[in-house]
Amino acid sequence: MSIPVLSSLTHPPQSWTDEIVSVCVITLLLMINTITDLLHRRILLSLTAAGAVFGLARSIATGRSAMDLIPALFPGLFLLAFSFLTASVSANTDAIRCHNSAAASVISRRDGAAVSSIGCGDGIVITALGLFLAPVMILSLCALAFLIAAVPAGFLLIRRHHRNESMPFMPFLLAAWIILLVTSAL
Repeated sequence: MSIPVLSSLTHPPQSWTDEIVSVCVITLLLMINTITDLLHRRILLSLTAAGAVFGLARSIATGRSAMDLIPALFPGLFLLAFSFLTASVSANTDAIRCHNSAAASVISRRDGAAVSSIGCGDGIVITALGLFLAPVMILSLCALAFLIAAVPAGFLLIRRHHRNESMPFMPFLLAAWIILLVTSAL
């Protein structure tokens, strides 16, 4: 039996307990990465990898077809490619650093990165979310997150303040996820 509220979020539809676990894993992944992105401009690669492994195992266990899984990965892979392209063309070619720390693997953006670049960690998180969500849901999530992020970005551009300052994207992705959860319950 599937809960109608959540069955449209994760894919393929599962039992209600599996739905709730998947939604909780996604929410936890986004919440923790939002905190680290806000505080340190970092995405926890080890946490994201664990979430991706769980999502992949769930996709295999539920018999999700490759024809459904592959398109759901495209938004994240596109953002990863965009991240590397904008980092290599920006004046600050060291805008993205991928490194290992003693505690965990992290992906971090250096302060002062070009505004046009999106962090590679954001693309990795969105790719991991593609293992949980249907293609239309991951596209909706990304579109909504970009719309929400456009408001403060536009405000900063109008003020012409800190043009080269990076803006964390994870809070907008979390906000978009919460909006999708709430609107799916209506």
